[in-house]
Amino acid sequence: MVVKQIKSKNKDRLATEERLLEAAEQVFSKHGFKGATTRMIAKKADVNVALIARYFDGKYGLMIKFIEKKAIQCRFIEMDYPPQETLAAECLCFAKQRLLFFIDDMSLFKIVMVQFLTDPKFLKKFHESLIIFETHPAFEARLNNLIEQKKVAPTINAAQILDIIEDYIFSIVMGKMLIDNISHEEANTYLERFIDIFCKGLESQAKDK
Repeated sequence: MVVKQIKSKNKDRLATEERLLEAAEQVFSKHGFKGATTRMIAKKADVNVALIARYFDGKYGLMIKFIEKKAIQCRFIEMDYPPQETLAAECLCFAKQRLLFFIDDMSLFKIVMVQFLTDPKFLKKFHESLIIFETHPAFEARLNNLIEQKKVAPTINAAQILDIIEDYIFSIVMGKMLIDNISHEEANTYLERFIDIFCKGLESQAKDK
C-alpha cells in the first residue's frame, strides 16, 4: 500500500512539474524572464504557487529546468530526412534540421541569451545546475554507418563534428539572425558554405593520414 502511495505521489508530482514547465514556456515567451512572475506561471498551470519553490527552487530553477527539457528534446529529436550518401550531405541535412529546431524557439532563445548577458546570478546557476547532453545518438549512428560503408574515414569523430556544427549554428548563424536580421534562407546559405569547407577539410585530413 505504501509503495502504491509513493508511486502515485511521484506520478502526480511529475504531472504537476510538466504543467508548470508548459506554463513557464508560455509566460516567459509573452513577458520575458524578468516580466514573468511565479504567480503568473502558477495561475497558468492552475497549481499552488508554493510548488514552484518546492519543485524547482524558484523562478531561476524553473527556467533552468525548462532549458534542460529543451536540450533533451534537441538531443533526441527524430531525424526527419533519410540517411545521406556522403559526410557533407549528412552534416548539411542535420545542421538545417538543427537550425529549424532553434528557430522554432527563437523568442525563448532571445530571452535566455539576454539573461546570460545581463544576469550573472542566472549564468552561475545555469553552469551549476544544467545537465548538458553532449551526444546525439541518431546523428552519431548515421556517421558510424558511413564509416562502416567505407564512405568516411574511420578517423572521423561524430561527437566532435556535432560539437563544431552546433557551435557554428549558435555563435555565427543564430548571431546573424538576431543581430543582422538575416532570413532563414540566408542562414541556410551560411550553413551550406560552412559545411562544404568543413567537410572538405575533414576529407583532406583523412587522405593525409
